[in-house]
Amino acid sequence: LEKEMWSDGKIHPRFLQWYFSEKERKGSGTRTGRSSSSGPNAQNYLRNPLKLPDNVELSTSTRALGKIVIRDMWCAPEGYSFVKADSSQLEPRTMAMVTGEPLLVEMFNAGKNVYREVGRMALERAGEPPDPIGKGTAVYELFKRCVLGQGYGAFPNTIQEQMEKDDIWVSLDRVTEIHTMVSSVLSQVTQVFPLQAAAYIHRDGYIETVYHRRRHFPNFHPRDRGMVRQAVNFAMGQSPGFDIIKHIILRVAREFRQGGLLARMIGQIHDEIMVLCPDAEIHRVAGIMRD
Repeated sequence: LEKEMWSDGKIHPRFLQWYFSEKERKGSGTRTGRSSSSGPNAQNYLRNPLKLPDNVELSTSTRALGKIVIRDMWCAPEGYSFVKADSSQLEPRTMAMVTGEPLLVEMFNAGKNVYREVGRMALERAGEPPDPIGKGTAVYELFKRCVLGQGYGAFPNTIQEQMEKDDIWVSLDRVTEIHTMVSSVLSQVTQVFPLQAAAYIHRDGYIETVYHRRRHFPNFHPRDRGMVRQAVNFAMGQSPGFDIIKHIILRVAREFRQGGLLARMIGQIHDEIMVLCPDAEIHRVAGIMRD
């Protein structure tokens, strides 16, 4: 972070918007179609404390703490505060919107927590004992990541590795078992839509989000599972979710300007936007962001 610091004592990351160049026939940004950032990569600072390896040189006081929480390093100036808005279950919502998966649509219309409900239904179908699947528990995190993984095309070993990085320890066999359960429950997402996506690309050479952002697959082959996963993710996962976030960012900035507010947007982490505003504007700013 110190290497990336500007003369004003702050970092100013560059946020890369996803685009495709017809001339160069290649894209910029992530494969999934969402934004990324560099100088530094401020979108990927973990919420959880960093583990400190013994071979890293640190001051005695820092070593005594035993952890560093990167996000605790950001400080608002005197008289200002950070306000954060995080969209609720954005990617499962885009999955429901794009694929028409009846179970997801029904759950969202009923105002239910999709991760918990899919988990409950999966356990029921598998004949396993019911579990309350409380938020913040390991089983909740497992079902959440398996649901999201259907949109990403993530395999069980990838999900397990991600969980271990967050100190959630579940065997690969169990992750595979839950992943299979979730796949069977969300058949429109996991079985029907990938075939539709492959057919679109075979016909047109590209696939679009519902907002008409396009990704070309010049060397596409329907038996290439990696390419199919990338196409599915672009069409129904992170990419349409990012389209929505872009719309929100532009709308919020316009509302701030029109309202004569001093608040300004300072960052975006996937489906979360952060604003710096004077303390006197907090309630107005929070209302605009919530809307």
